[in-house]
Amino acid sequence: MGLSAGEIAVYSYLLRCEDRKSFTCYPSFRTIGKAVGLSRNTVQKYVSSLENRGLIETEKTSVFRKDGSKWNGNLKFTIRPIQSALEFYNERQSLGAERPP
Repeated sequence: MGLSAGEIAVYSYLLRCEDRKSFTCYPSFRTIGKAVGLSRNTVQKYVSSLENRGLIETEKTSVFRKDGSKWNGNLKFTIRPIQSALEFYNERQSLGAERPP
């Protein structure tokens, strides 16, 4: 799939964190960055790339504080099965090849 070393590192960390029943995890960009030795911004870039390639899906979450105020939570990461991700990637590649330059 042509993943860079950084993308593989971030993807591997998400696989390590995921709940094997729901295929989800909730690490922050900062937590991922500390684990793989990358900056928060670089992690964001790689997460976006992994999402575009169909390997993961992200969803915003919210946290409610004791005083009732609502705050943004960490992203919910859903790791797609590798076969599904490969099919998605190959389909996008073939669609790109069919377009005239």
